Amino acid sequence: MALAKRKLVFVLLLAAWPALAAAQVRLGGEFAVNTYTTGNQSGPAVASDAAGNFVVAWNDYAEEGSIGLFARRFDGAGNPGAVFHVNTYTTGIQAAPAVAFDPSGNFVIVWDSEQDAGTFGIYARRYDATGVPLGPAEFRVNANTAGDQGTPAVAFGGDGSLVVAWQDQDGSSSGVSARRYDPAGFPGPEFRVNTDTTGDQKAPAVAADSAGNFVIVWDSQTHPGDSLSVFGRRYDSSGAPVAGEFRVNVDTIASHAGSAVGMAPDGRFMVAWTTDADGDGSGVVARRFDAAGAPASGDLLVNTYTIGGQFAPRSRPMLAANSR
Repeated sequence: MALAKRKLVFVLLLAAWPALAAAQVRLGGEFAVNTYTTGNQSGPAVASDAAGNFVVAWNDYAEEGSIGLFARRFDGAGNPGAVFHVNTYTTGIQAAPAVAFDPSGNFVIVWDSEQDAGTFGIYARRYDATGVPLGPAEFRVNANTAGDQGTPAVAFGGDGSLVVAWQDQDGSSSGVSARRYDPAGFPGPEFRVNTDTTGDQKAPAVAADSAGNFVIVWDSQTHPGDSLSVFGRRYDSSGAPVAGEFRVNVDTIASHAGSAVGMAPDGRFMVAWTTDADGDGSGVVARRFDAAGAPASGDLLVNTYTIGGQFAPRSRPMLAANSR
């Protein structure tokens, strides 16, 4: 794992919902989130609730003596709380956080943890709306502990259900697995998301609507040597698949990877990803889908500036899906 900080480009997937896009106004300048400045603090993840409270979590390379996770909660006016240590297990590497809020303002942080008998697993910790931990320690999400599990993604539905998706190993290559927790916090079984197991399936993203229906997208190399594509699969509010996996991108010549997904309260969703076909370097492409999963657009180039690389899109939940 590289220790150098990377410059990340964040893109909000708002083109499908112009009214929300028009409401985005910058409030003030940039500010430091971390208070500990020795070593590197990197790999941030952020989520907000309907009241505007937000949490930022990040990797810290020095504060606990190894790579650990720290976070900070801010209220709706941007006032910060104290920085807090997320992981209670401090041996080895704890990294790659993801954050999500439930409809009541409680939140969860998930991450990779090097504690599954020498391999990486997916761990999580819940917090109430004030940032107090719900439980004494983190808990393991993955049931299968063979091989490494990594790069988790997390989303709450408007009904309070929780979905965590991650990359694991399905034989000689990587695959995508997930687990759903009901609104009371009880876990269902771990399940395989991808049905095509040829080549690598990796880097999942997940989003949910107000009823708890959800969609998982991921990077797929369906056959070794092929260009990467983005695939997805939809699930109903009970966690049952609505249909099989589907290809998101229309273009199949260029390479498409690094996907992100956002879902509206009514089930419409939008997927964005990085492509190498914007004329110069990489660019960001998106595609819209209706609530039934039917495409509502073709591949849409998001960036208008095409010199050099534009990459690493990110989405955020539609706040109406988490309204109180």
